[in-house]
Amino acid sequence: MGGQLAIKRTADAVTSINRPQYVRMADTLTERIRSGFYPLDSFLPTEAELCLEFATSRHTVREALRLLIGAGLIARRQGSGSRVLSRTEETSYVHSISSFTEILREVQEARFTASVIAEVDAADFSCPFMNLSEAGTWLRVTGVRSDAKTGEAICHSMMFLDASLRHIVEAAPEGSDLCHLLSEAVADQVHEVHQEITVAPVPQEAASAVGLEPGALTVKFLRRCTNSSGEMLVGSANFYPIDRFSYRMSLQRGE
Repeated sequence: MGGQLAIKRTADAVTSINRPQYVRMADTLTERIRSGFYPLDSFLPTEAELCLEFATSRHTVREALRLLIGAGLIARRQGSGSRVLSRTEETSYVHSISSFTEILREVQEARFTASVIAEVDAADFSCPFMNLSEAGTWLRVTGVRSDAKTGEAICHSMMFLDASLRHIVEAAPEGSDLCHLLSEAVADQVHEVHQEITVAPVPQEAASAVGLEPGALTVKFLRRCTNSSGEMLVGSANFYPIDRFSYRMSLQRGE
């Protein structure tokens, strides 16, 4: 189940009360910029005015504005406010995770198209993070994850599935999204999600799929979903163009 996990904001995501306040505030400001409510070269309200309108703290306002800056929508200068630079966000993939729910939503907001489905022997595949050594034969599903709205390729993915999930792959209707089907099947079994992000050369089989030259650097995003016994259910290796990826995580202090 690799790949934004928040690729594009949808109406459900914008209105969800489960999203952090600064994210919802950023969504509202983004829609105002897109609609022309805040014209190009105009200035957003001051921090104090935004605090009053959204009934929130300066810290929350600044975090929301930081998202707009990262999207290329505004620029900020000390003493001069936030100026609108663009009405459209820069085309980059933002991986935003704060809960299992966002991981599942990520799967729904992208479309996975499988190109190769084959068995792989753990002895022939070396990836300590996946820890396939305890298993014999796994099912490997290779394909491309694309933006569900624009069709633009986001990343090249290799998924490794426990043998117990084979029936889902075999029963999947032609043209269906295997990622979506698998996420629904294992959602209740997943106890932990482990992730690792590194920079690595793009594999030869992935280069053309994401529009890169062989050997170009990519963001290599590994994910392993395990059950309560620590056994891997689904693992994935995902390769993103390095200039179109950022990672965002929200943490809350425990009680």
